[in-house]
Amino acid sequence: MSTLVTEGIRNRHSSQTADNIILNSDGTITADGLTISTTSKSCATIQRTSDATTSGATSAPLTILTINITPTKSTSKFLITAGGPFDGTKDVTTTSNRSQLQIYRGTTPLGEPTDGYAKGAGFYLAFFDSNNHSGNQVSYHLKIRPEGNLANFPETILVKKGASLSVLEIK
Repeated sequence: MSTLVTEGIRNRHSSQTADNIILNSDGTITADGLTISTTSKSCATIQRTSDATTSGATSAPLTILTINITPTKSTSKFLITAGGPFDGTKDVTTTSNRSQLQIYRGTTPLGEPTDGYAKGAGFYLAFFDSNNHSGNQVSYHLKIRPEGNLANFPETILVKKGASLSVLEIK
């Protein structure tokens, strides 16, 4: 049990006040006689604590962040968001080229990718996944790839520290 001490909490529908909020292990919140029920949901967030740099000739998507999440209900849906700073690609001649960031469920790309270039920028992606997972664990990934077939074209891609991936279960 956790307790948050405040100077006062008032029920907006009465004059009753409370000095403590208690977060109970059963998912309820008690504030000196006021009880609020909450619906438990599954939520996960991961954030890069260092830059992710890749280089070399590749056209395959490269995984930057991964979240494995098990829903609390077999019919739940998921809201997936990702965002943060990144530099697109730079080739050996420092020409700017486009990179694409995209959210994946397993190996399946979800929604539309977002583009980035060598000068650096921020990105934000969101996708509502209504796929039937039957209550099984689901893996979501944030992946980046250079645009086009760059098998003979060495690239450097940098997703910077602070980029994040979040998944929220929606019942």
